[in-house]
Amino acid sequence: MIKLKNILKEKTYRSEDEIADEMRLAIEDFKKALKKADRGRLGPEAWAKKYHRSAGNVIDQIINLTKIFGKM
Repeated sequence: MIKLKNILKEKTYRSEDEIADEMRLAIEDFKKALKKADRGRLGPEAWAKKYHRSAGNVIDQIINLTKIFGKM
């Protein structure tokens, strides 16, 4: 995922095809991360207990991503 961030920062002007390819890769990475989060070492419940102070921000980000992906 870090690799994609660097690519996105390096290029200012890009073709629609490049953006679509990178978005597809980023979505695949996101899917893998979601699977890991769901059955990972902590899971959502234990993670929320351990990191309760940042849980609100994480939930807000997930809601925003859900809205964006819902428009695709």
